[in-house]
Amino acid sequence: AFNLGSVLGPRMFVAGAMIDGTPTTYPNATAVSTGDQARRAVDQHAVAGVDYLKVYTKITPALLRPLLDEAEKLRLPVAAHLGKTDALTAARAGVVSIEHMGGLVQAATGDPSYAAAHNSFLSGWTTEEKGWAGLDSATVARTARALAQTRVTIVPTLVIHDMLSRLDNPILLSRPGMEDVPDNAESVRSVPSLLRRTGWQAGDFDAFRRSRRRQDQFVREYKRAGGAIAAGSDAANQLLIPGYSLHEELALLVGAGLSPLEAITAATRRGAQLLHADSLGLVATGKVADLVVLNGNPLSNIAATRNIAMVMIRGRLIRPDSLRTTWR
Repeated sequence: AFNLGSVLGPRMFVAGAMIDGTPTTYPNATAVSTGDQARRAVDQHAVAGVDYLKVYTKITPALLRPLLDEAEKLRLPVAAHLGKTDALTAARAGVVSIEHMGGLVQAATGDPSYAAAHNSFLSGWTTEEKGWAGLDSATVARTARALAQTRVTIVPTLVIHDMLSRLDNPILLSRPGMEDVPDNAESVRSVPSLLRRTGWQAGDFDAFRRSRRRQDQFVREYKRAGGAIAAGSDAANQLLIPGYSLHEELALLVGAGLSPLEAITAATRRGAQLLHADSLGLVATGKVADLVVLNGNPLSNIAATRNIAMVMIRGRLIRPDSLRTTWR
């Protein structure tokens, strides 16, 4: 309905259900345990009309290979949130993007215990997030250079890593932007529930905060090596506000070493390229005039991306206050 213009909203590019190993992390994911099942899952998604595929943490290298082979035949790009497959293996096999920098610690260390930890989603997440803190500078740089040679796009979603490192601060539940989040938006507001399920303690959060320096360093090194970076937000996970969190991601990318223009490019042209959306992502002759019009210059201060005068989509001008009125 969004894409047809019958309902006001953004252009949607969808992957459908995530494709995962067994047992799946989420009940609505598509489970595969053999190569034939992986191929069949790709075929089913193609028939459903997806724009790309997303594989999840329990996909092993043995499952990824036939899945990618089938996806290539159908010209479907594959984005990967990795766990049981390391980032270098996945990139060399042909995934187009690595989401949330998953599988990078395993690629950097060669330690198979990271893959084993992903038998359980929360265990894998915790182990990998803490693992960044144990990497040294030379290892991070070497891994970035090796990955850049594969031409895979990295979607760092620094905002999820940064938010994770601060989840022990209860004040964040009332931070700016939360006033626009409905009370029943459990995925954004369910911080206490996540903390109960993970059992994270002060030592875990200390490790998450130490990891942030290495994550930022990887982004810098990947850019320096000529690697492609696209901006994502992982909304609507805990405290990741749809829309708002992407602006936070731009600021974090600049903090990690990208210029404001490089960060904006990551959120516009690079994202369009990743989705094979040739008509989007650039202000140029022949492109679609979907525009965000700002009151300030983001090249001087990336925070200006949040000071929005209006948005144009499909020839319709939308102003922030009028949009909030429709929410109510």
